[in-house]
Amino acid sequence: MKKIFIAIILALALWFASPLLRPGFIPTHDGEFSIIRIWQYSKMMGEGYLFSRWAPDLNSGYGVPLFTFYYPFPYFVGSLFHFAGLSLVNSFKLTLGFSYITAITLCFLWLKKLFNFQTAIIGTLFFLSVPYWFVNLYVRGSVGEVMAMASLMAVLVGIEYQRIRIAAFALAALIISHNITAFIFLPLIVGYSFFRKKIPFTYFVWGLALSAFFWIPAIVEQKFVVGLSNFDYRDHFPELAQLLIPSWGTGFSRPGWPADEMSQQLGVGVVALLALALVYFRKILTWPLLVSVLILFLMLEASIPVWNIIPALQFIQYPWRLLSVFIPLSAYLGAYIAGRNRVVATVLAVITLLVSVRYAQPVIYESRGDEYYLSKREFTDGTTSVGNSFSTLWLTWQKERPAQVFEKGQGESVIANISYYPGWTVVVDGRKTEVKEANGRIQFEVPPEAQNYELRFRETPLRLVSDGISIVSLFWLIGSGILVSRYAHSNRRLSSRKRA
Repeated sequence: MKKIFIAIILALALWFASPLLRPGFIPTHDGEFSIIRIWQYSKMMGEGYLFSRWAPDLNSGYGVPLFTFYYPFPYFVGSLFHFAGLSLVNSFKLTLGFSYITAITLCFLWLKKLFNFQTAIIGTLFFLSVPYWFVNLYVRGSVGEVMAMASLMAVLVGIEYQRIRIAAFALAALIISHNITAFIFLPLIVGYSFFRKKIPFTYFVWGLALSAFFWIPAIVEQKFVVGLSNFDYRDHFPELAQLLIPSWGTGFSRPGWPADEMSQQLGVGVVALLALALVYFRKILTWPLLVSVLILFLMLEASIPVWNIIPALQFIQYPWRLLSVFIPLSAYLGAYIAGRNRVVATVLAVITLLVSVRYAQPVIYESRGDEYYLSKREFTDGTTSVGNSFSTLWLTWQKERPAQVFEKGQGESVIANISYYPGWTVVVDGRKTEVKEANGRIQFEVPPEAQNYELRFRETPLRLVSDGISIVSLFWLIGSGILVSRYAHSNRRLSSRKRA
C-alpha cells in the first residue's frame, strides 16, 4: 500500500511538471535568458572552467563577469544536460523539472522523519501544489529559485536524518542555486537547527565554506560592476487581497494590482492550513505560525518602515518573493493537521490539487529551438539581466559588437575588445605580461619579435583564497566521511569476531 501512495505522489509531480517535457518552449520572464546563460556557462566549461565567472559573448561580445555574481549552480547542471547531448532549450526545461521533482521527493523524506508515512504523504500533496511553484515554473521561469527549494529540502533532510555532510553540501547548493533565496532562508535554517538540536551546528559552517568560492568574490567585487540596484522594492508589495484571493496572470510585477499581473496569492491550501493551524493549535505550532505572521507582514506595504530600518531586506528585491517560505510551511502544517484530523486534511489536499491544475497549464507554447535565441541580438548582446546589470565599472553595456577582438594600439600595444576586469592576464611567448585598462577595454604590450600571445581569465588572489577554502572543505568533508565509514566498518567486523 505504501508503494501505491509513493507512486501517486511521483505521478502527480510528473504530471505537474509534464508541460516541461512537451516539444517547444514556454516563454517566461526569465526562462529565455536562462537559455543564454546555459549557453555561456557550457561554453566556459568546455574551455576548462568548472565553475565559470565570465560570460564571454554577452555585452555585445565584450563579455561580462555574470557568473561572479549570478548564482552558478542551475547553469552548471543545465550545462551537464547540454554536454549529454540535449539542446539548450531542453537542458533548461529538464533542469527546472528535475529540481521540482527532487524537491518533492526530499519533502516527503523530511516529513516522514518528522511525522509518519500517512501524514507525510498528505503534507507532500500540499507542498507540491502551492501556486508559487507554478509562478516560478511557468510564469517567471526562475530556475534558480526552483533549484534552491530542492536544496533547502535537502538541508532539512540532512538535519532530521542527522547527516552532517548532506546538510553541509545541501546548504552550499542552496547558496549557489539562488543567493537571494538563500538570504531568505538562512535565518530560518539557523532557527530550525537551534530548536531541533539534531546535529552539530558545524554543518552550517561547512556549507558556508564549501560555497565560499562564490559568495566571497560576489560580495567583495560588487564594487566593480554597475546596475545592481535597478529594483525599487516599494513597487512590488502585493495587496492583501492579492495574497488571499486566487488569481492568475503572466504579466510582470507592478505597483497595485494591474490586470494580468503574475499571481501573488498564498493559495487556497495555504490560507486554509493557516486557519486550521489556529483551530488545532498546540505549542509545536507556535514558531511556524509566528514565522507566517512575520512573512505576511513583510509582504505588505505597511512594513516599509521595517525595510528602511533593515536595508539588508532590500536585497530580496521583490517582497512577494517571500511567498517561497510558505512552500515548506504548507508541507509542515499539512502533515501536522493530517495527524490531528486526517479526513479534513485529505479533503483539503484534494481541493488544493484540483485548484492548482489550472496553474500548471502554461498559457502559450512556442516552436522555438536554440537557433531562435542564439540568432537574436536582444538575447545574445545584452547581459541577460534587468537593465543590463553586471556590466563592468570601466565599460558599461555596449550596443554594437566590435569588428575584431584584437586591434593595434599605439607603439607596441595591443587592445583587446574585451571588458577590462580584475583577473584578465596575458601571456606573451610564455611570459606573463601586465594588463592595463584602456577606455574600459584591455591593453597590453607585445614586442615586435613576439611569436604568440594568449589572453586568459584567471583567478585573482582573493578568488584563489576563496577557491582554496571551498576545495579544502570539500576534501575534508569527503575524506573525513571515508575515514568515519571505514572506522565504523572495522568496528563492526571486530564486534562480529568477538561474538563468534
